Amino acid sequence: MVADLDLRALCATIDLDDDDLGMRVDDGDIAVRLTTGVGGTYADAIAGAERLAAGLDQFLALLKTRAGSADPFPRPVPVVVCELAADHQPGS
Repeated sequence: MVADLDLRALCATIDLDDDDLGMRVDDGDIAVRLTTGVGGTYADAIAGAERLAAGLDQFLALLKTRAGSADPFPRPVPVVVCELAADHQPGS
């Protein structure tokens, strides 16, 4: 299902519903609630929120460019995830 939300009337509020942290995004006609998900981990929810935030940053940059902003289009910051070997100690 696809729903169009009007950015001109958009309101976002953070709420707690039955101990489930969420964000409600509403334009007065349509509302969407973003949640951490049932049975998932906070790490998974954080990764999803980061993907959403990165997409919104790029969308905002495009809107500003179309409105005549001279700001350069931001490049995504690469995220590097690595694990140290169990026998590796910092400074060794």
